[in-house]
Amino acid sequence: RLRAVTLSPPPAGGPATESTARTQLYWAHESITVGNRDATISVTMRPALTVAGRLVFEGQRQAPRPDQTTRDMVRVVPADGRSIGSLTGRSLDARNHTFQIGELAGGRYVMRIAATPPQGWFVKSITIRGQDALDVPFDLNDDVSDVVVTYTDRQPVVSGTVRTNTGTPDSEAMVILFPADPLRWTEI
Repeated sequence: RLRAVTLSPPPAGGPATESTARTQLYWAHESITVGNRDATISVTMRPALTVAGRLVFEGQRQAPRPDQTTRDMVRVVPADGRSIGSLTGRSLDARNHTFQIGELAGGRYVMRIAATPPQGWFVKSITIRGQDALDVPFDLNDDVSDVVVTYTDRQPVVSGTVRTNTGTPDSEAMVILFPADPLRWTEI
């Protein structure tokens, strides 16, 4: 599998515009098979991708004010744990609760909540193209514009008691929660 990411400099000469004044990311992913001889391979580099969507607040509380949200509320992270991510960061229109994450190379990603949600709000779900993406990696091969991150004001609670083999409560036990389906596990 060949993965390539490159940055193109702004074009030389001519007037700079907003779209030409910054460096652009290009990427390619190709499956290749090479025998026991030298090979020259040409790949077509594709322009960077964008993930965009909206934040939805469900519950009895009033939705957070713009000053209670940050542009870091949502992140897109490579599912294989690589540190390559968006080069230009994120933008959030706090008044409309919409976000955009740009300059992404194609690949397999996981949506993550980056910042602490506004007080009293908890992540309920994340969907991409109408499919659950809360703990599920997704393939990014083209722009995505329909991500929905839903927050609720109903605090999730897990309760129980860990007991020793004699049946007494074990105050030193540690409980770790993770999805039962191994397909929902990621390396991060």
